[in-house]
Parts: sequence; C-alpha cells; structure tokens
Amino acid sequence: MKKFIGSVFKLKLNDVVILFLLFALVLSNLILTIQVFENLNEIKFIQANLNQVKKNNQILEFDRIRVEDAANILLAIQDYYYSNQAFPNNLEELKKQGYLDSKAELSDPQTHKYYFYKNRGNDFVFCVWLSDKVKGVNVSACH
Repeated sequence: MKKFIGSVFKLKLNDVVILFLLFALVLSNLILTIQVFENLNEIKFIQANLNQVKKNNQILEFDRIRVEDAANILLAIQDYYYSNQAFPNNLEELKKQGYLDSKAELSDPQTHKYYFYKNRGNDFVFCVWLSDKVKGVNVSACH
C-alpha cells in the first residue's frame, strides 16, 4: 500500500511541477505579450506624433513658399515703381515687363488662388494669406 500511495504522491508532485512550469511559462509569455502591446501603443503614439509633425511641416513649407513669392513680388513692385514712378496695374504686368521671371508664381501654392494686389494710385495693397501657424497679420485691407 505504501508504494501505491507513494507512486500517486510522486505522480501528483510531478504534475504539480509540470503545472508550475507551465504556469511560469504562460506567465512569462503573458508578461512578454503585455510588453509587446505596450511597445505597440508607444509606436502608435510616436507614429501619430510623426504624422502630425509631417502635416505641420507641409503647412509651414507652403508658408515658406508664400513668403518667398511675396518677397520676390514686392522687390519687383519696388523696381517697377523706381523705373515708372507708378505702381503696376496688376501683378501680370510685372511679368510682362520683365520685373518678374515669366515663370514666377502669382498664386498660392496650396489653393492656387491669385495673391491679392490692388493699385490704389499713391500706394498699393498686396496680400498673401498664411496658415494659422503664423500669427499677428493684419488683412483688413485685403478685400
């Protein structure tokens, strides 16, 4: 009888050891799985931030082009004024008379709408709309 009880006890002890090892394996895999999911969440967060940075950079690149266009146009208006003692009637006139390169853009790079220009005789209004990333610009005369 003792041998039979001892064998059952050994079998149960082996089962307990096997179950313990299986539990430890599952637990370690569970911890590893949790860590993987946490890393995936961090990756998703980083990717979402990266996408926002790319979008902001694209918006700011459009603003950079607008400012560059404005600087070129304003220099051309200045040169035109010094030569003619008057402001041009429209921006196309600057291209036709060679004050601006014939391939110069006179429209917004994003919306493709023409930049606002108005000759008011003794002065002029020239407007370039920038993104909301640039603050403090007065556009009350740009209508």
